[in-house]
Amino acid sequence: MPGQFNHAAWISQVSQRLNSIEGLLRNNQAPTNGKTGVSVLDPREADVLKRAFIGLEQEFDTVRRDLSSVVQEHRDLTTLLSGLHGTSRTLESGYVGVDARLRELAYQVDAYTQVVQGIAIQPLRAVPSIVMNQQTGAPEINPVKVHTKTFWLASTPRTITIPPNGSQKVSFVIPPEQNLEGDLETFFLELASATSQNIRVRLTHTGLNKYLMNQPVHILSVFGNMNAGCQPFQTYESIFLQPNQELTVEFFDFSGAPNTVEPIVHGRKFIGYATSGMDRRGLINSFGRNTWPYWITTDQPVILNTTSDLPSGLTRIQLSQERQFHAELAKVMQFGTAGGMPAPVFYHISMNEGQSGNLIADNVPILTFAGNSNFPFPLPEPYLMLRGTIFVGELFNDADLPDLGTDIVFHGRALPLSYPGQRTLEPTFDTRSANVQMPPSHKDLSIPMMTSM
Repeated sequence: MPGQFNHAAWISQVSQRLNSIEGLLRNNQAPTNGKTGVSVLDPREADVLKRAFIGLEQEFDTVRRDLSSVVQEHRDLTTLLSGLHGTSRTLESGYVGVDARLRELAYQVDAYTQVVQGIAIQPLRAVPSIVMNQQTGAPEINPVKVHTKTFWLASTPRTITIPPNGSQKVSFVIPPEQNLEGDLETFFLELASATSQNIRVRLTHTGLNKYLMNQPVHILSVFGNMNAGCQPFQTYESIFLQPNQELTVEFFDFSGAPNTVEPIVHGRKFIGYATSGMDRRGLINSFGRNTWPYWITTDQPVILNTTSDLPSGLTRIQLSQERQFHAELAKVMQFGTAGGMPAPVFYHISMNEGQSGNLIADNVPILTFAGNSNFPFPLPEPYLMLRGTIFVGELFNDADLPDLGTDIVFHGRALPLSYPGQRTLEPTFDTRSANVQMPPSHKDLSIPMMTSM
């Protein structure tokens, strides 16, 4: 390399000079003055000088070995740097490939959140029929729309009869299309017929392995369209089912008589992935959000006390949130019975968080607190109910009539996500709610409690 010091040449020159001086000294021939030709060293001085140069030669031998080692290390480093340079080029080439792949993946992800080359699929939102082709800038029919079909699904069996004060199950099983395609997103739950409203239901998603409510809830808080002029119930979060998954509904009668029901789910089906340009894995990931529709009701069925039952005429209730996940509550409904028959029930309600004492409702009429299945009251701000939270309520029987029942049901979605600010929840109830207990163990079917939240 230009300007590089040549260690080997330098050492060779020094060695030659030392050999020349040593030869002169051994022959007792000291260098002479160039002008006079007279020796400038006597024998004793020559002997001292000889020993000094011998020692110097030994030192130079040591330096020579050290420098040789340094030269070898330099060569090794040069070889290593050359290898690293090649590795760097390989990594740079790999980075370009990874960057291109990431851009491709980002492009595919965008396909499920916004209109990109005619693909736009979002939960609970219709797929547009007309899109702009980004390459040509011209409008065209969305190919995804062609392969997204509205779909009504009947249960298996189609109708069931629930024995008096008993229970019965049905399942919604998706009939697969060709190549086992036909994923279903459902967000409308309907009753084609039912001989009574005095029924409670519990939904189970086999894919999630979860109950979708803390306790069985009133049938009209889940299924709508039971009577003419009513609407189907729309869930706050859609239910996504793959062909190998089921939605199971268990019906519990509390009318004391046999009842027949015919439930329906309504949503949309995705088919023909290969011809539509949709990526099924991406679609499943898009809808496989860590959330699902969720209902929460009182821990026990409620019959209102009267002044003869309790001097104050108060009825205490409790709603216990699962300890596995949080819940975002968006709607609230109430259903009443008088003498075992569906009827308007009038009472005032107060409610607070059992642990914190935060007031939710301060002695308000139930008709201003909750709606029904046809018109559920939306909460102006969805209520985030942290896992393990307990709602404590007091109901005052306005009519002071006996045998009045009520079902209070909140609806929203489950959020199995972490919340760093949450500490272990322990009850700190006031004297009015001193009889409230912590909720029973979680109702999950088999998945153990999450400890990372």
